[in-house]
Amino acid sequence: CKYMAIAGQSLWGGYWADAPDSTLNYLAPPWPNNVTSSTGSGSSATIAHTTAGTNRLLVVGVTTSGAAGTNPSGVTYNSVGMTNAGTTDDGAGTGVSLWYLVAPATGAHNVVVTFSGSPSYTVGIESFTGVHQSTPVGGSTSASGTSTTPSVAVTSAAGDRVVDSLALKTTTAPTVGAGQTQ
Repeated sequence: CKYMAIAGQSLWGGYWADAPDSTLNYLAPPWPNNVTSSTGSGSSATIAHTTAGTNRLLVVGVTTSGAAGTNPSGVTYNSVGMTNAGTTDDGAGTGVSLWYLVAPATGAHNVVVTFSGSPSYTVGIESFTGVHQSTPVGGSTSASGTSTTPSVAVTSAAGDRVVDSLALKTTTAPTVGAGQTQ
C-alpha cells in the first residue's frame, strides 16, 4: 500500500487515519475535549466544532486525494488562521497535513479549510485542554512510500503525547502499532 504520514513529538495520545502528526507539550495530560470529522470534495470545507475548558489547543488533520497540489492553502477556526505543523504529498494527488491553534475561542465556531484545488478530503478536528500555551507543539516529521507496514519514527520523551495521521491509497485498514491508541 502507498502511504504518507507526518509525525511529531507530543501532541495528543491517539491515532488518526487520514491526517498528519505533530508533538504537544502540556501542563497536565491533555484531555480530548471534543472530536468532529467530515468528508467531502470541493474547494473548501466548513465544519462546526465546539471547544471548552482551559489551556486549549485545537488540532485539525486534513487528507486529500485528487489532482496533485491540492493540499490545504489555509485553515481557520472562528476566522482565526491556524498554524501548519506539517504537510506532505506524494506528487500524484494524495496529501496529508496537520494544523493547530493555541487558545481557540470557546463555544461553537466553524473550522474552514481552503484548498488549492477541488480534492476529495477528510477533515478530523480535535480540541484538547491542559495544553502548555506558550510552547504547545514540538517538531514534526514525515514519511511517504510504498509499504504494507507504514511507519514514521518520532522522537518523544516519557509522558509526551504524539499525534499521528495517515493517508492511504488502498482500502486495506491500517493496524495500530504497539504503544499506540486508536
